[in-house]
Amino acid sequence: MKKPSYWLIDAGNTRLKAAYYQGNALVDEIAVDSLEALEGRLNGWPSPRAGLLSNVGAWDFEGVPARFGGHWLSLTSDTPLPIRVAYKSPETLGNDRRALAVAGATFYPGRPVLVIDLGTCITYDVVDAEGTYLGGAISPGLQMRLRAMHHFTSALPLATLPPAEEVMQTKELIPGASTEASLQQGALEGWRGEIRHFREAYRARYPGMVTVVTGGDVERLAHLPKSSIFARPKFMLSGLKSILDYNIL
Repeated sequence: MKKPSYWLIDAGNTRLKAAYYQGNALVDEIAVDSLEALEGRLNGWPSPRAGLLSNVGAWDFEGVPARFGGHWLSLTSDTPLPIRVAYKSPETLGNDRRALAVAGATFYPGRPVLVIDLGTCITYDVVDAEGTYLGGAISPGLQMRLRAMHHFTSALPLATLPPAEEVMQTKELIPGASTEASLQQGALEGWRGEIRHFREAYRARYPGMVTVVTGGDVERLAHLPKSSIFARPKFMLSGLKSILDYNIL
């Protein structure tokens, strides 16, 4: 018997991502720049039994449930979650952080978890061993650091990051021999050092903590100890799927 289909739509400020599951198995995922392109791609997927909309942008999804059918859930601060949320302003908590916290508690029950999402911003999200989301921190990501140094000065250029493969092959820290190299090194090593600091500080407070790193810049994160660190590129999708399951099953 064919397993039912479930759809997840993650709408950011500029891009739309969608994933299609059969049961608990991820079958396909897409990323597009417009609602028209998204709907065109969704036409090729089996009709969903249920779907989840996570919309942090200004996208109008009113026609999607009617067009494709199924039971749809829109993720908001009022959506029931399989974890307790101790955040003091839940209405301001981003859906991405909400989903990452759920994924952390789902994958590592009974253990404290730190989820680090390396995107436009870095987000640090902490779930305790009892499955309570405590909050965390937000700071500038790699590209934002480079752009800020260019934007807020009159002379510094807008540096670009070297390829991830080159970054990972660097075994020792050599002083930047040009302004661009100095900017690259300042952004990258400051970013890495911050991540190490947060991990060590949270682990000191919550012994036995598991660290999960995810997001588009994971490939540039080198030289962290491997013990209790797991790289999971599709971690937010897993959290969104867990939220959908919790509300429909």
